Amino acid sequence: MITKETFIVPLLGLYQVTEINGRSEYICVMKNLFSISTDRIIDEIFDLKGSKLDRMTPPENRKPGVPLKDLDFGERVILLPRKTSKKILQQLTDDATFLSQIMKTMDYSMLVGIHISSKETIQDPKVSNIERDGGYFSLTKEKIYYFGIIDYLVEYDTKKHLETMVKEFRAPKEEISSLSPELYASRWVKYLTEKMSWSPKMK
Repeated sequence: MITKETFIVPLLGLYQVTEINGRSEYICVMKNLFSISTDRIIDEIFDLKGSKLDRMTPPENRKPGVPLKDLDFGERVILLPRKTSKKILQQLTDDATFLSQIMKTMDYSMLVGIHISSKETIQDPKVSNIERDGGYFSLTKEKIYYFGIIDYLVEYDTKKHLETMVKEFRAPKEEISSLSPELYASRWVKYLTEKMSWSPKMK
């Protein structure tokens, strides 16, 4: 069940573009996750699937606004207050359940935007609106995180079954992105839980 707290980024439209030769392509338009009502710049963007095979952005593609991937994120973790972390992980689990059991889709990503905070950011009178804008302060308030689930319309069809078979020759199953909806959701939630783990030593 989808609630207003969902991290699934809303679809705004689906367009069909037909070329002169009759070939058609479909363009899916989603809400801009980073269309926040302040001047905060998104310093880093990551597209996280929880897989490893081919999950690094080539050096020539590393430009402002281009998302980096799982292997670029490496061993980093997302440190949030414990209550916030638990709330987010529960909603992500609910969203993954909806996508795997109701939508029957896979290969979606957690889009993570990171704003590096400054003294000016923290003192900004609009700072109380951060969560309303979809942002979350890190535990140390050094970063503001923005989260959204994107690319969630991919079905596990015959093409994806074949992709799984081919990729299993290159890497273990837990490292590839093409998995059945149930396995994909389970691996995705486990990966994000590890990235948002909270240490009891922190307050």
